Amino acid sequence: MPIPLWFSVCTGEVWDSGSKKKDITKVARGTTRKRRGLGVPTSRTGIAGSSAPYNSSGLSTSIATDDTQIDPIAPLKSRIPMDDCLVNFDILAYIISLSRCRRTRAVITRTCRFLRQSCSKYLIDETMWFQEEYTMWGFWGWICGDARNRAPFIRGLDFTGFTFHDPKVAGRLLARNLSLLSPFLSISRLTIDDADVFLGSHPDLIPAIAGLTTLTDIALYDVGDNARALLRSSRAALNTVVAEAEIGVPDVRVRPVDTDPTIILASQTRSLTSLTVLRMNVSLQGVRFPKVTCLVLKEMPLPLTRAYVHAFPNLRKLSIFGERWSEDPSESWLTPSFEGNIITSRRWLNMRRQQRRGTWSSLSHYEGSPVALYALGLTFNIPYVSLIDEDETSGDFLIDIQLFQDILLPVCPAHLLISFTGATQFLEEDFFPFLSCLEGLSSLKLTIVPMWLDNIFVDDFLEPCVNTLSGLPCIATFAFFISCAQLSYTYNSQSRRSRNESVVGEPLVTPICPFDASMQGYDFDKFAMRCLGAAPSLHDVVVGLDKHYSIDDVTIRVKRDVDETTHKRSAEVVL
Repeated sequence: MPIPLWFSVCTGEVWDSGSKKKDITKVARGTTRKRRGLGVPTSRTGIAGSSAPYNSSGLSTSIATDDTQIDPIAPLKSRIPMDDCLVNFDILAYIISLSRCRRTRAVITRTCRFLRQSCSKYLIDETMWFQEEYTMWGFWGWICGDARNRAPFIRGLDFTGFTFHDPKVAGRLLARNLSLLSPFLSISRLTIDDADVFLGSHPDLIPAIAGLTTLTDIALYDVGDNARALLRSSRAALNTVVAEAEIGVPDVRVRPVDTDPTIILASQTRSLTSLTVLRMNVSLQGVRFPKVTCLVLKEMPLPLTRAYVHAFPNLRKLSIFGERWSEDPSESWLTPSFEGNIITSRRWLNMRRQQRRGTWSSLSHYEGSPVALYALGLTFNIPYVSLIDEDETSGDFLIDIQLFQDILLPVCPAHLLISFTGATQFLEEDFFPFLSCLEGLSSLKLTIVPMWLDNIFVDDFLEPCVNTLSGLPCIATFAFFISCAQLSYTYNSQSRRSRNESVVGEPLVTPICPFDASMQGYDFDKFAMRCLGAAPSLHDVVVGLDKHYSIDDVTIRVKRDVDETTHKRSAEVVL
């Protein structure tokens, strides 16, 4: 049976069906006091759903010394009629939990002490994000007002984009709040942008954060001496760590050992399961992390596979993105010459050391740069492989059909994703025939990010896909996506230039290139159906186009279901 109850969050009033609006003022010892000609019944000793001594208006009873003393904040509290309806606090708490408006939750929570104590968790976000000092101090002031009932519900703190107006004072106050509230805090996630400056604002801030023993996930950006000191001294059992070093040429005065994350996090060997590192060296001198299953490396030097195998013996997923940030051409990942360059030399070195000393036995997923996978020299089966090249210039030098053969033939993946910016690699003569040689493929996803393509059309990419699928006997799912983010960026740049009166140029012409023109009105439904019929084992095809400046996003999914009784196949198109 629905409860005949309506709330007016703007006035904090409660209405009961069939009753008039009433104004209630608390009085002492349950006496009845009339106001504005409306009688108020005597208060009761309790209320359903709670053992606390609340009266029937849902407010805690207050003791007055005489009949003239009135609660000064009574007009701000909820006014609940008591003729035929008794409001349960559990109902109010349930309404607060369902409300999406923070102001509504705050207004209802302020109606009584019980809701203020029990429903504070609905006023705290899963992760509190601070960008300005005044918002942070207002939040901590509210928390300190009832720390026992509010502080335990803080699960995460995010200081991305945060700046100190007065670093010394703000750092000291933040450190004091964290230290005083530490018995009540249960913070599990912490994100700090510009971590070295943030942590260096006051000497007490690093010990205060290091004393948060409930932390499990920490992300520090622009890591320096202060951030490394925090990671070394943290008393929490960390599960996930993200550490991104400062941008720029590394300080030659800092020893590589001092920046090795495996040495910095030596106290986390029993708990760490995921590590993301940017511009930090990993050496063989570090300790072992047997529980780490996910490792993400960004803009790292050329990988020494044996060092990673030693530090993370039970790795399951490895992701490597970007090239070395050193300005020395001899140390660059991407060199114009493929044969005899440093990458090939490092590949053979890694292969020999793995043959003698062993390699990973549980690695099942690789994601990232194809050049990095080539340099790692991995020659064992990896079921899931995602080759992502976000730099169109790198493909002009290194990524060719020979590189694909050296990478994919020894690895022999069952699930393959290839995503390239520029998309010229797909147009090589032997690219699609080579994919047909991977007979163990059960899932194939191709993503192209075209740029300015002259004399190239959509059919040049889509037609070879049909022939490739016909040569894959085990293929079950196929996906082809065209991301037009680069084309849209070019179009927007030209559009802004044409609107600029100070620049005299030709009027904006669309489509901007032949490839763009070939996408206008293309029948992607027909292509998806052709792909489905190319291979008998194929039962799921997805074709998509997104981020185009004029064409709406398109996602077409074609499925083939087998009826066990009639053994007939039917195709369903999902738009």
